[in-house]
Amino acid sequence: MSGPRIVCLATAMLVAHVAHAAPPETGGGDIEMGGDPEPKPDDGAPVKDPKVAKKWLAAAKELVGKGDALAKKKPDDAKAAYENAVIAYTKAIEAGDDLGVNFQLAQVEDKLGQTDAAARHYRIVATAKTGVPPALVKQAQAKFDDATTKVGLVTLTITPDGTTIANGAVKLGKTPLTEPLIFMPGTYTLTLSSDGYQPKDTELKIEAGSESERKLDLEPIKMTVETPPRIGATEETPAQPPAQVSKLPMYIGAGAAGALLVTSVITGLTANSWHNTFVGPNTSKDERTFAHDAGRHWAHVTDACLVGTVLAGGFAAAWYVFKIRAAGEHPAETVRIVPKVDMIPWVQPDAGGLGLAGSF
Repeated sequence: MSGPRIVCLATAMLVAHVAHAAPPETGGGDIEMGGDPEPKPDDGAPVKDPKVAKKWLAAAKELVGKGDALAKKKPDDAKAAYENAVIAYTKAIEAGDDLGVNFQLAQVEDKLGQTDAAARHYRIVATAKTGVPPALVKQAQAKFDDATTKVGLVTLTITPDGTTIANGAVKLGKTPLTEPLIFMPGTYTLTLSSDGYQPKDTELKIEAGSESERKLDLEPIKMTVETPPRIGATEETPAQPPAQVSKLPMYIGAGAAGALLVTSVITGLTANSWHNTFVGPNTSKDERTFAHDAGRHWAHVTDACLVGTVLAGGFAAAWYVFKIRAAGEHPAETVRIVPKVDMIPWVQPDAGGLGLAGSF
């Protein structure tokens, strides 16, 4: 009979033997067992049974012996035996209370090249406070120290507590972590997730014999609550302020009116002086003719300046009244937004029916 068949047959016989030894499940009838049956835990935790743990442990040791015998000639068959031994040791740990079994499991994982898993189980034995012989604790510590030269230790401090740490589909634990995580050399992408926080991915580069610390914070998910507007309610929004009206045109008009008024006074006095020369008794005929022409000229200039004074003054006054003062009397007002349709039913007795009045 070949090596793989021996391993598979032994495993199948072990599973059948343990299943036969486990307490039978009943459909609801009472069974007399010589004592009160212990209730099964309903929290999903493995059931502790020293007898079952002892059987798994014996099977694991037998598989390790077969793996050692096949290691040189048939390494593939030896690897299969070791992998089955890991399963058996794990079942023995779940069913029993002996922490020392972790040391035996770690030794098999070392043979499989699973140094990170072996280091974790060596650490369990090395840090045990009770239930493990001091000699075994010392031996486990030495094995753990040797394993740490081949793996990397990472201490993660993550906010908030209760954050789940996963490497792909494998969950590594929840924060706060009591021990550093152990990884084989390589690059890993860990996913951090917690209720109410944005998930985050972080990359780890692990080197053999390295120890590192990482502090990470998850960002809370921002909640935005929008309050819908109440139907029929009015809203008030400030209107845009009107543009400032320039006073420069008013100043220019007023200045021009003043300048033209002064000019008209000067030219008027000049025209009046030539008029006095024209009517003077001692004025010669030639002087009277020249005085006549000059007086008329300055009189026309005076008239033109007076007309310009009136126009410039009127422009300045109009700019003040219709631009500047109008803007001051109508400041920015609050714009009221009302519903598009506001109907009020009312009865019109004379018309003999019901009418609707409203604004659109």
